[in-house]
Amino acid sequence: MSERILVCVNYGHNGPRLVERAVELARSADATLHVLVFDSQHEEFENDRLVDIAVFRDLASGAGASFSHIRGRAHDITGTVKRAALELGATQIVIGQRTESIWSTLLGGSVIDAMLGEIPSADLHVVPAERSGDPEDWEYETGTRAHLRPHENDTFVLDFEDDDETDDLEGIFFKDLQTDFDHGVFVFVHGGRVREVSVVDGVILAADLEESKAELAPRERGGDSS
Repeated sequence: MSERILVCVNYGHNGPRLVERAVELARSADATLHVLVFDSQHEEFENDRLVDIAVFRDLASGAGASFSHIRGRAHDITGTVKRAALELGATQIVIGQRTESIWSTLLGGSVIDAMLGEIPSADLHVVPAERSGDPEDWEYETGTRAHLRPHENDTFVLDFEDDDETDDLEGIFFKDLQTDFDHGVFVFVHGGRVREVSVVDGVILAADLEESKAELAPRERGGDSS
């Protein structure tokens, strides 16, 4: 029987690098891969989620993996993983060390023990935190929905009003924590890919925007959004 790997990402904590580790494992084992993002975050993080999930989707697609994003409550985690593993016929399950710690705290017991008991036919891999790339210091505020409006001198400006102008580019603005001005990054989807462009005092250069559209530049985001 061919190997089938299921990697489980707990949204809001670890992410892209854990998926990359699972991709490496799948390639070495000549296995199929499915990326499952379990999401129990509150609605206040909806703007961040729009960007993050698109990044995960991109990573899965680029690796030839299938993808699912499941919303649920923390106590549903083991049941969700079990259902996904059985449906996929997973022979290996990959989670991050910090994810295991978080889930165990929420559930009041070891998720590893629960999974081994619930899914005895699959091997379980716990990736150490230093290898799953869990960053501690996300340097931007929670994302805010915004639009880019054409401005003078080949520039665009941020606008946080939603007036349904079809020509404007919609995305998420992440403000730098170290400033009181609108410095940061504007993240948007173009050509089915996640892109980003630098923002300085609410202004984006047209040349920078076009360069961003021309190349894939997703930000590896992480840290705790809770």
